[in-house]
Amino acid sequence: MPRNQVETKRLKEQKKNNILSSALYIFAFKGYAGTTIDDISKNANIKRSLFYHYFKDKADVFLTLIDKTTLTVTKLFSSVDMKKNSLELLDDVINIFIDILTNEKESLSCIIYMLLNIYYERDYIPKPQIDLSSRINLFSLINNIVKKGIEEKKFIECNEKELTISFLSMMKGFAFNRIVVGKEKFVCPNIEIIKNLFLRKESAL
Repeated sequence: MPRNQVETKRLKEQKKNNILSSALYIFAFKGYAGTTIDDISKNANIKRSLFYHYFKDKADVFLTLIDKTTLTVTKLFSSVDMKKNSLELLDDVINIFIDILTNEKESLSCIIYMLLNIYYERDYIPKPQIDLSSRINLFSLINNIVKKGIEEKKFIECNEKELTISFLSMMKGFAFNRIVVGKEKFVCPNIEIIKNLFLRKESAL
């Protein structure tokens, strides 16, 4: 391929990634329903007409983001081994969340925030055309750990779904704070306080 074609391709890919990065922040904060193409274009500092050179519509850019962000989350949480006991699993997932929140890349916190945010919009967002069954779903992952912890009598007796939502809501709040205040001013959450959300008193001793 001639050099000028290679450079053109590189620049097009760069612009497309810029639109995706901008869209990530908009979808994270406004949700799918509240986001417009004008919002994405303005945040990407491009004209609305240029948006259509790269994506068909809002659904197209959103589904492209879902593909990329679910791949990222799967890589981040791939080390979680469900063969471990619930207390070990709890430590593992909390530490992964802490690593994400304290990472240099603010986009990681934004990915977590967006994916947790769209859980509440799941009935309204466009359905992915790709098979996501092999990728990690944060709600299912945490819910399975909670279920295991309750069965092992290590976690508090409660509705597993409610405890899962409580934990993910806490992580969503931390992610929001990380995005807003930035890495330097972000106060890392206390791991023991997070764990106490789950633990029976005798397990915490």
